[in-house]
Amino acid sequence: MRRVSVFILLALSSTGVNAADIGTEPIATGWSGAYAGLHAGVAQGDVSLFTTSSGAVPTDDDTDGWIYGVHGGYNLQMKTLVLGVEADYDAGDIGGAPDYSRYNSADGYVFSQNWQASLRARIGVAHENLLLYANGGVAWGNFTSDYWSTPTPLRNESQTQTHRGSVWGVGAEYAITSQLVLRAEYLAYDFGDQVYGYSNPAVLPANAPVTFDTQHNVVRAGFSYRF
Repeated sequence: MRRVSVFILLALSSTGVNAADIGTEPIATGWSGAYAGLHAGVAQGDVSLFTTSSGAVPTDDDTDGWIYGVHGGYNLQMKTLVLGVEADYDAGDIGGAPDYSRYNSADGYVFSQNWQASLRARIGVAHENLLLYANGGVAWGNFTSDYWSTPTPLRNESQTQTHRGSVWGVGAEYAITSQLVLRAEYLAYDFGDQVYGYSNPAVLPANAPVTFDTQHNVVRAGFSYRF
């Protein structure tokens, strides 16, 4: 912790900013311009599983995990109104295991997300160093579905697909200098139905497709550098 504090003080000193002055004066250039930054956070949601196998019924499970990533965008300020566009990319570990034992006690699925990205429009209201905004747009997610079965010999199959969905959210940013901005935001992702058709005839009767319906919520914090 001491090393982190020393690093922050040195960084501020190198930019000519005194710690006592952080956030005490409105940013001189407003919110217009390009920016890029880093963020990290946690995710929680649910995934539902349905298959047309004989006797099967829908089942679902909670998903959770963590994400980290990069973001960048551009703002245009008109008086207190701020319009913008932002793109981001997240890696991390988000997953769940729908309770397939309701179909067959020997079989199961593990469903996980490998990465996600989005392109969002933003609209906000600025008051000096503070920006409050809402955003929404299109999202892409890369998912892996793993099937496993315990009888000998072990049967298993894995599939990875990329799907498109939607995302919306709200957030707040606070400029502590004219270039460094802190942020916190909430985002809700919905990737809809994702169909996986397994090729191994031993996996499901008549190669019945498996449909996953997944949504999750992300709370994340980070910082941006304004150019």
